[in-house]
Amino acid sequence: MNSGVFTRGILLSGALLTAVHASPSELLRPSAADDLEWLKPYHVVWTKPSLNASESMPCGGGDLGLNVWVENGEMLCYLQRSGCFDENNEYLKLGRLRVRLDPNPFAAGATFRQELKLREGYVEIAGELAGLQTTIKVWVEVHRSVVHVEIEASQPVVVNAAYENWRMADKILPENPGKGARFGCFSWETYPGEIIRYRDDVRHEGNAVCFRHRNQDDKLLFDYIVRQQGLQKDRDQLVNTQKGRTFGGVMSGNGFVDDGTAEGNYQHTPFKAWRLKSARTAREHHLQVVTHVAQTDTLKQWQDALAAENAARKPSLKDARQATVQWWANFWRRSHIVIAPDQPDENDKRWQIARNYQLFRYQLGCNVRGEYPTKFNGGNFTFDSSLVGGQPYGPDWRAWGGGSFTAQNQRLLVERGVQANGAASYHWESQLEFAYMMLEHHRFFGGDLQPDLPFIRQAVRFFDEHYQACWRLRSGQPLDANGRLVIFPSTSCESYRGARNPSDLIAGLSACLESLLALDDRLVTPTDKRYYRAYLKRLPAYPYGEEQGNRILQPAESWQRYANSECPQFYPLFPFDRFALGRDDMEVFRNTWKHGTFAKNMVQSWHQDGIFFARMGLTAEAADYNVRKLENSPRRFPTFWGPGHDWVPDHNWGGSGMIGLQEMLMQTIGDRILLLPAWPKDWDVDFKLHAPNQTTIECSFRVGKIKKLIVSPHEREKDVVVYPVGDVLRPIPNH
Repeated sequence: MNSGVFTRGILLSGALLTAVHASPSELLRPSAADDLEWLKPYHVVWTKPSLNASESMPCGGGDLGLNVWVENGEMLCYLQRSGCFDENNEYLKLGRLRVRLDPNPFAAGATFRQELKLREGYVEIAGELAGLQTTIKVWVEVHRSVVHVEIEASQPVVVNAAYENWRMADKILPENPGKGARFGCFSWETYPGEIIRYRDDVRHEGNAVCFRHRNQDDKLLFDYIVRQQGLQKDRDQLVNTQKGRTFGGVMSGNGFVDDGTAEGNYQHTPFKAWRLKSARTAREHHLQVVTHVAQTDTLKQWQDALAAENAARKPSLKDARQATVQWWANFWRRSHIVIAPDQPDENDKRWQIARNYQLFRYQLGCNVRGEYPTKFNGGNFTFDSSLVGGQPYGPDWRAWGGGSFTAQNQRLLVERGVQANGAASYHWESQLEFAYMMLEHHRFFGGDLQPDLPFIRQAVRFFDEHYQACWRLRSGQPLDANGRLVIFPSTSCESYRGARNPSDLIAGLSACLESLLALDDRLVTPTDKRYYRAYLKRLPAYPYGEEQGNRILQPAESWQRYANSECPQFYPLFPFDRFALGRDDMEVFRNTWKHGTFAKNMVQSWHQDGIFFARMGLTAEAADYNVRKLENSPRRFPTFWGPGHDWVPDHNWGGSGMIGLQEMLMQTIGDRILLLPAWPKDWDVDFKLHAPNQTTIECSFRVGKIKKLIVSPHEREKDVVVYPVGDVLRPIPNH
């Protein structure tokens, strides 16, 4: 599976880094007066309940994601928190919450409204029946992993709540390569032995429901991989993320009591319910689910930490709510793209794609402090597999598994010999994507790069040492006759197998080496810089060719066969920024596109054509593609795209679409800030995006003209250029 630059499993450009890399302290900086009116038209409102979980609405914050929906008069929520990986490295949900009121304001015939309030970061559900008016607010604390359900009614009601779990017995996962139950824990795909998903532990404790899954340390995938790779002697040097890992929580509520257990079946999956009930009728009720994930030596240590978190002196409900609302307000103030701001119309595809840009950004923001990256194949918002592709494997299952977090959705592992994988053998370029992402984040936002430098240094050094050794075995010399590396055997993305000197790898090495050389000597020593300069000189040249008299860029100098549907010959353009519009000749890339026989104009999933179009300055093509990329999904929630190549919601789909839209508005290679390089003149837009050197650009564009431009800090005004390139654009005063 292809990607551009990924982090947290999602395509990123510099501007999009603002959505996921900001620390809580950054997002809580004091802001100006409320300037978020532009966001309100983007709230999603439903006036009918949902048929099932596939018509759920995302909600979350911090590292917790919820799917919220109302079905048959009951409110349901799936809970998923970053870091909940079991023995098999399967990404498990915490469980499901069900709430029913008596009398029931959501019964058949009720007036209904469900709204995702982006501005405040929560879901509000309102119902009215026979004079009973009720509102339920579902939200997650950003700073603590706690779910809140607040209920207000116009007359006293009883609340019946249940925690539901479908992992109450050990279960053998049968093998059916490519689509079976084990595909949800991808690392065990095709393993010939028995694979078991182990049970959870759930019980009433007093008037609360406590639930947990603790990994059994003698049944870990980690240990099998260590043995399979022959790494026993290095075991203690390897990070074991599975040992002692325990995840779960406690559901409770003021005035709620134990109401026994029940059993049921939802979407082909049996479950058991542990119920709570309000001891009396009241107009106001409050439920909360406090969650905890940690690796501990003993179960008691984990239990004590959860108990302490649940009982600790903490902000009042009002203060916690206000802190979360304030966090989301500052999150939205960091950046935005608003198309057709003066004429909001959901039927206008231009307006629609900007709305979906914000909705998807909300999904990213719901894992802003996750222990693990947002999963490319559903994030924290997956739902029952039977509602996606018909697979009856339950709410935890997702195609391509739960634990794969690499740029190409393959395992970036040091393997014994060469990995036996038809798609990824010799495909190691993705480590350069991570390295370059780290370097670009530092270029955009500053901060401490020291923790990332060991990975970056080893990511680039590997190719030099490995391929010198490979060529010495073949020829007796480390370099070719011209003193250059010979990168073979390799592959260009996953598509061009048996490649020699692939374009994507040459571009990635060049990008990382030049970025390292640009760093201060305190980060990269003069000795290391001498090595990197020499390394740059021995990189192979880009493999150009000719087609019908036109110069093109080849995916590699040579290759044995083509498979998959990627176009790595554009990686020097994006994500590795080796060529820039207005600085370099784009004709070679336009010719490459024209003559290329690779798959084109595929909008689903990770395909990046819209980014390439924008980088080539092809405005009409970029606009057409990105409209199709970001238009409403066929599902009820507009940004639950997929499954595409992956799963639902497809976060690669949203990430690549967001970057495409950003690159149409602004491109930042080097110090230059190029405005509107591929933006249609008849698309009115307001935007705020981030540029390198801690710079922000705010712009209003109306009827083909820039009406407002704010560059901060003002010293960066000299670097702003408007397309067509060469016109230096001076900021317009704000008055």
